[in-house]
Amino acid sequence: MNFFRRFICLLTGFIIGFLILLYCTPTTYYSYHQRILDNIKRKKIIFDENAIRNCQKKYMFCNPIFIKSELLKKGKIISIKRLLKTKLYPMIYHIEIKDKNRKRIFVIEEYIDVIYIKKIILI
Repeated sequence: MNFFRRFICLLTGFIIGFLILLYCTPTTYYSYHQRILDNIKRKKIIFDENAIRNCQKKYMFCNPIFIKSELLKKGKIISIKRLLKTKLYPMIYHIEIKDKNRKRIFVIEEYIDVIYIKKIILI
């Protein structure tokens, strides 16, 4: 077999493999951060007592519906920490939302079916 035939066989195999990978991958590809935000969207939000005390009633971001919509639109995950190394839950997320001149950081603790908002930090 000469070099040209080997090159054609290699190229044909590469093209067939590429087409298989192209059509077999799932169409709904998410980034890791988007999967976390979608997971937050499906769960019930519960505020910690300290977060409610520190949060003033005039602020709109104390409302769980507003928090869900803001986190899903503008949320950027800063850090992820697993409390127990052997178990999947609980997880702690630090999610940051930047507005024009304000920054809000939500400290969220995630369990299997519930999300606890531990702190809301205004910067």
